[in-house]
Amino acid sequence: MGSFFKKGIRGAAEQNWQNLKLVILSLGLVPEVVYTVFLPLPIENVISIRYNIIQGGGDVPMTNEEFQKIVLKKLTNLEEKQTGLEEKFSNLEEKFSNLEEKFSNLEEKFSNLEKRQQNLEEGQKIFAKKLDLVYEQTGFLTEFRTETNRKLDSIIEDNKSIYEILGEHEVAIRTLRRRPV
Repeated sequence: MGSFFKKGIRGAAEQNWQNLKLVILSLGLVPEVVYTVFLPLPIENVISIRYNIIQGGGDVPMTNEEFQKIVLKKLTNLEEKQTGLEEKFSNLEEKFSNLEEKFSNLEEKFSNLEKRQQNLEEGQKIFAKKLDLVYEQTGFLTEFRTETNRKLDSIIEDNKSIYEILGEHEVAIRTLRRRPV
């Protein structure tokens, strides 16, 4: 009852998990230890633990105390690994927090870009209105120029006529002046 054999645990593990628990309990181990140590582990790991415990192979008996020391050592290793995983998880949480912060900053920048785009669109609408006014004013100025040119051409023609009339009168006046009176 105080010893455990390699072949015995393999046979128990191969039959079913319940038989394995009974074999371990028959050694006098506390049920909580059995559940804590072996239930989370697959059968292959339990067999591997037992095989590694009985180094050298064969039917070497082992006492409960020796088995419990080895199980305790394995539990300590598991706790160390769990601590390492917790540290890694903590680092992941920190990195995730940093990512959330960066994402928040990106959202803020995107919001600012949207506001700037809206401002640009509003400015573009104002510019388009002003451009329409410039086109309209340019049309009025073009009409004014055309009308002014037409009037100027008319004035030039009238001026030519006046010059010709003045020229004739000047000739007549000079002619009269040369005659004695």
